[in-house]
Amino acid sequence: AGQTVVTPARPLIRDLDSLPRPAYDLIDLQRYGCGSRNHPQLVSLEHSRGCVDSCGFCILWKHMGESLNGNGQVRPRVRTKSAERSFEEVHWLYHEYGRRTFGWVDPTFNAIPEWSDQWAERMLRSELVSPRGVAWTLHTAWLRADAIVRDEKLGILRKLVRAGLRQAVIGLERDDPRGLTTVGKHHNDAEVCREAIAILREKYPQVYIIGSLIFGLPGDTWADLQRLLRWQDRLGPDYCFIIPLTPNPGTEAARGSLDEVDPDLSHYNFHTPVCGTGALDLRSMQALYWRIMLRPSWPRMQRLLRTVVFERCPRKRRISLSLLVHGTRISVRSLLSRLRAQPAQVNCYSRRPSWYET
Repeated sequence: AGQTVVTPARPLIRDLDSLPRPAYDLIDLQRYGCGSRNHPQLVSLEHSRGCVDSCGFCILWKHMGESLNGNGQVRPRVRTKSAERSFEEVHWLYHEYGRRTFGWVDPTFNAIPEWSDQWAERMLRSELVSPRGVAWTLHTAWLRADAIVRDEKLGILRKLVRAGLRQAVIGLERDDPRGLTTVGKHHNDAEVCREAIAILREKYPQVYIIGSLIFGLPGDTWADLQRLLRWQDRLGPDYCFIIPLTPNPGTEAARGSLDEVDPDLSHYNFHTPVCGTGALDLRSMQALYWRIMLRPSWPRMQRLLRTVVFERCPRKRRISLSLLVHGTRISVRSLLSRLRAQPAQVNCYSRRPSWYET
């Protein structure tokens, strides 16, 4: 009693179809997405566990990866439910709980092209897509840029969009070889990202494109941040998050030689800089992040305002308006907080629900 017992890592569950459905009946699903116009009747679900890559900033591939000899080493491993089982879950949640927006939480939704093709085909044959091609469900997912390019060539991406894919979150990460090597992301470069976003923008304008960039790697400077901002302006996603490197425990980033790391894990929210770069100390990182939060680039503001005013897709127009309003609120709140803050106080840009600390 009173002792922590560490047991060996158990073998991975090979057949994810053998798992029961989540006990959705134990929670009030009607509360999810009840106040959202952009993600109404929301539910989260997954078809796979693990990832094909081993990015140094990510812990998910380690959480879901394969243990090697029980010595603490892990290698990437992707497992997936069958396309039929995944379709049955969507179908059941649609009819049993009235879910309409499906937020796929897989680390990489489009890792396995065979699954994507079979699942999209099953959706298209069902009543969840009308004879006229109207999808009655809306799907959001994290996608790899290289897999988007691959699936477009295979004809799979078109099926996914017809089946209801309406929001793609793409980890663009970096445009420089040094940065990509540092974060350990493979088969991803500036040209692949450009091609992936161009495919979605030009061929599937109904898909809302969200990109994410990582800043704050060892050696990063203000010039690197400016270059990344110009790059995302050229790529032209509908929205782009600039995420400061966050060395969560267990990640390769946490094991690296980082400068001036904030030990308070409550600040690790992917919005607040928590480490310096060597070239920039922690306070400089926080000041730069505050600066780009309050002063978005003119091309980015033009794109956002153009979408709010002229976008034909109602959902994309609503999302852009929501982001504009929310971003303005955060900026004003952050400015007031900064004016009141002591010099050593950290500005946290994330918003927590009222029950978070209870």
